[in-house]
Amino acid sequence: VLNLLKHNLSDAGLILTLSYRHGSALSMLIAL
Repeated sequence: VLNLLKHNLSDAGLILTLSYRHGSALSMLIAL
């Protein structure tokens, strides 16, 4: 269970990292 939890947290971290990297682009799209 802990291993699965770690995997989920890792995926969440990856998603957050990608979201942060593309944050400015997404903000521009939302602004449009």
